Amino acid sequence: MLRGPGHALIGGLHIHSYHEGLRLGRFLSGAGFKLVCPCHCTGPEVKRGIIEAFTGTTLQCGVGRRLEL
Repeated sequence: MLRGPGHALIGGLHIHSYHEGLRLGRFLSGAGFKLVCPCHCTGPEVKRGIIEAFTGTTLQCGVGRRLEL
């Protein structure tokens, strides 16, 4: 549950379908998030849904990736 504005969601998202990715992307856009960086446990169909629905920046993430926020 969000209690204030968020900026970024980074990590393994543990969701399993394209439609869940779409729903999450829309939610994060509406909540004002600027960055989504899906990592492990986020399949390609989920990533595709997020990328299509999210209005902010999406980055591929993995071991060794450095982010400046």
